Amino acid sequence: MFVFYSPHHVPLNKFMKVPFDFGYPINFGDPHFALYQPVNDCFMLTVCDQSHARKIKLLASARYSLFVVDLTTAENYVANLVDNVCCHNWTLSNKSHIGIGTANIPQIIASQSLIETLTTESNIESEKQYLQTVWHCIKYLEEVELRANKHIHDWIDEVLDANIYDPDYQQIKNFMKKIMNALYLSDDLEHLQSEIHQIQFQLEKLLLPR
Repeated sequence: MFVFYSPHHVPLNKFMKVPFDFGYPINFGDPHFALYQPVNDCFMLTVCDQSHARKIKLLASARYSLFVVDLTTAENYVANLVDNVCCHNWTLSNKSHIGIGTANIPQIIASQSLIETLTTESNIESEKQYLQTVWHCIKYLEEVELRANKHIHDWIDEVLDANIYDPDYQQIKNFMKKIMNALYLSDDLEHLQSEIHQIQFQLEKLLLPR
């Protein structure tokens, strides 16, 4: 079961296979990034958090290269111009600024202008669903870290240097790693969702108050 908290979150229902986030900022001036895929020459996802964009880029790197683009620098940018309903119909004007052979370099590309395009790839929607799944899992794992008091465990490990073994926390970390591994290696969306559902079920049992 996917449970996420986002101002643009649309709950999973019988009409949608994955949770959906529109991916545009609430407030004027907030950050807004797109993940650009050069083979399809379009944006595949838009997000409002730079760290989320970088994590999605890395987790999707087994499938294709993505480049993080700052949408707000474009001369024709407005917050609701590009979102996750229509992002595949948009590209950036300054594609020459993208180093295709440098996909793993953590750079942010400043867009000069946003241009409408026509994407004809038949699998574009399934890939967008995959990226939505990755993004929502990232948000879910952040929630798990809060519920599992990760900051306290990190503080004990790094500051006190105490050898305290917490078997529940170790299991939680292992399940979190399994989700990340599944996102990185999976090539089938339906199987991926089923696998994550099973891992989440185990995670939620560990996170229940004792």
